[in-house]
Amino acid sequence: MLSLFLLLSGDNSRLHPLQITKNDQIFLLGDLIDKGNASSKVLDLVIKLQKENFQIFPIKGNHEVKLLQAYKCGFDFFETYLATYNSEDLIGNNLYDYLTLIHGFDYCVELDEFILSHCGINKKSINPFTDIRGMFPNVNFRFKESDLLSKTQIQGHVVRTITDIKNSI
Repeated sequence: MLSLFLLLSGDNSRLHPLQITKNDQIFLLGDLIDKGNASSKVLDLVIKLQKENFQIFPIKGNHEVKLLQAYKCGFDFFETYLATYNSEDLIGNNLYDYLTLIHGFDYCVELDEFILSHCGINKKSINPFTDIRGMFPNVNFRFKESDLLSKTQIQGHVVRTITDIKNSI
């Protein structure tokens, strides 16, 4: 079984086909939208893979949070937000499916050896569960502090090259 941690991008030039099976676990580390002109294609792929019973675990990034907040501000503001972030392709027949999908993303996932999140959790903070750098002010994490301190964190907010990732393992 493959466990893959990904930061997908809406930039078509960076979408690479993967040979995955339904036994593989795919963890998407947030910011699936607002990173190019194909946000809807990325979300359509997530929806398609979930419907086909692939093990896809999307994590909410700051761009997903901002999208949901922008939608709550009214449609005129929302359209301006989408234009600003080159994500106008999200408006259409599937908008409510996209919003529902994104709303259901977890903020973090805890595995046996890892804690996966988009922005990371500051282990050195006095209270690492509330010091989340202002990105997600209303999040309640559901794991013990001892788990946080003993598990390797994998986060997606900072883009790193494959070489950097391999060197850090």
